[in-house]
Amino acid sequence: MNYKEKTHLTPGATRIRFEAWVMDYKYLFNPMYGGEYRGLLQIANADDYHRFMELGERCLMELEMRRDPRGNKLPKKAYETEKGYAIASQLFAPRISINEEQSYILDRQTASIAGHFRDGPDGSIYFQLDYLDVVEEVYDDAAPVTNEDVDDDDW
Repeated sequence: MNYKEKTHLTPGATRIRFEAWVMDYKYLFNPMYGGEYRGLLQIANADDYHRFMELGERCLMELEMRRDPRGNKLPKKAYETEKGYAIASQLFAPRISINEEQSYILDRQTASIAGHFRDGPDGSIYFQLDYLDVVEEVYDDAAPVTNEDVDDDDW
């Protein structure tokens, strides 16, 4: 008898949105050698980071509780690096609001991330990008900073 492991995490139950800087996007537009699309994200604020890690831990616990004792599926993190970056990993191209020719924008812009967690056949828990939207920062050059705007308080 050939035993097949079930997927326990669903996109609807593990969906999350947050702001981040895209630290490595080389393989978000084109897959790596093995066909995997992958990127590194530095979550922009502490609240979003805490929510991301808390949801990841909840996914680990849920998979541990729901796994079949006859199976070989052992829950483990595949959504975070040792340095605390979030790893986006999937087998199909993510939806991104810019194209590869515009990817230089990612070097200095924050991105709005929508994604969810999923479990692989071996129990690894991955974060999968549903959508990456580049947030364009707007600078108001119409009113340049003058000396009168600077506080000359040299106590």
